[in-house]
Amino acid sequence: MSNDYPPYGSGQEPTGGPHDPTRPGDRPVDQPGYGATPPPPPPPGTPGPYGAPDGYPQPQQTSPLAIVSLVTGILGVLCCNFFVLSIAAVVTGVIGRKQIAQSGGRQKGDGLAKAGLVLGIVGLVLGVVLFVLNIVFGWNSGEINLG
Repeated sequence: MSNDYPPYGSGQEPTGGPHDPTRPGDRPVDQPGYGATPPPPPPPGTPGPYGAPDGYPQPQQTSPLAIVSLVTGILGVLCCNFFVLSIAAVVTGVIGRKQIAQSGGRQKGDGLAKAGLVLGIVGLVLGVVLFVLNIVFGWNSGEINLG
């Protein structure tokens, strides 16, 4: 019976054991053997080892302008006297929709931008109507006198 291990306490390392790096096949998988050519480097612009695997698209991001358009559109409708918010909603909605269309699928939020655009237009119309009613009927801010 053959024993590959030296006697206990001899001070020598065992050779030929189950995980001996000198045995063929026991080399770590990620290291090439002696004389092997290393793999070529990846082409420039490829994602690192922690990016999305090849064949999978990067996750979409919601356009910040679409969110700004929706928020300013809601505030413009609620505060009809502030034309600036409604104008901001219309402008950011138009620019946001254009950026989303040109992003090639990297950005989402077209519905948010469209809703902000519509709310901005509604806020502008309500603001103009209230402004005209104030001039025609002489309403003061906050006081409505119907009689």
